[in-house]
Amino acid sequence: MISSLWLTKLYAQASEPFVNHTWSIGVGNMTLHDSYLSPATYSGLNLTLNLAESAFYKNCNEKISWDTRLQLSYGDTYNPAKTASINYFGGILGYGSHYHFQPLHNLTIMTGAFVNVEGALKYNSRNVNNMGSGDLNTTLYASAIMRYKVRAERLHMNIQYELMTPVLGCMFIPEMGHSYYEIYENLPNDLDKVTHFSSFHNKQGIQGKFTLDFLLKNVTLRAGFAHNNQTWQGNDLNFKQSQFNILIGATYNIIRLGGKNSEK
Repeated sequence: MISSLWLTKLYAQASEPFVNHTWSIGVGNMTLHDSYLSPATYSGLNLTLNLAESAFYKNCNEKISWDTRLQLSYGDTYNPAKTASINYFGGILGYGSHYHFQPLHNLTIMTGAFVNVEGALKYNSRNVNNMGSGDLNTTLYASAIMRYKVRAERLHMNIQYELMTPVLGCMFIPEMGHSYYEIYENLPNDLDKVTHFSSFHNKQGIQGKFTLDFLLKNVTLRAGFAHNNQTWQGNDLNFKQSQFNILIGATYNIIRLGGKNSEK
C-alpha cells in the first residue's frame, strides 16, 4: 500500500511541474485511552511535524488536484494520578485527490478523499504484563476543504479549513491478554483475530485544520490550529485519541517561491 501511494505521487509530480510544498510544526495536547494498556485515560504534551505537497493533475484545467501528506507525532502523556506515563510515537502517510468548485470569485470549495496509512507505538511505564502496544490501520477518509482569498492593498491572505472523517478501512487490534510475541509466533493462523474491517460501526472521528496563510513577497507563512478526535473498538477493547495543536509553518514552490509572485 505504501509503495502504491508513492508511485501515484511520482506520476502526479511528473504530470505537473509546479508542486506546492508546505511544512509546519505543531505543539499542543494529546489525550489517549488504550484499554489494552490501561483502563485510565492519559493526557499530556503533543508535538507534530507535518510535510505536505500538492498540485493540479495535468490536463485537468486546474479542477482536480492531488495531495500527499506525512505527519510524525510524539506524545508524553500521564494518568490522572501522575503515577504512570505512556510515550507515543506515531506517523501518518496519506494521498488524496480533490475536485475544485469556485462558487464565488475568492472562494474555492474542494471535495474528495484521502487514503491514509497510520501507525503508532505506545509504551506504558508501569504496566508489567502489557508494556507496549501498536496501532496500524489503512483508512479511506472523506475530505472537504474550503479556502477563501483575502486580497487587499496591504494584506494578501488565504483562510482555509479542512475536514476529514473515516469511511472504511482495515485495522490491527489484538485481544486482551494476547501478547505480541504470541501473535508473531502464531502467524498467519491468528491473523483473522487481530485484523478488523472498519467503518462507521466501529470507528468514528473528525480531523480538522484551520489555517491562515500570509502571502509575503518571497514566501507564504502559515499559522493555524489542528484537531484530531477518533474512537475505535475491536475485540472488546476501546481506544480513543485526541490531539489539539497550534501550528506554524511555511509554504513554497519547487519551481518558484510562493507568495504574491505566484498568485494569479
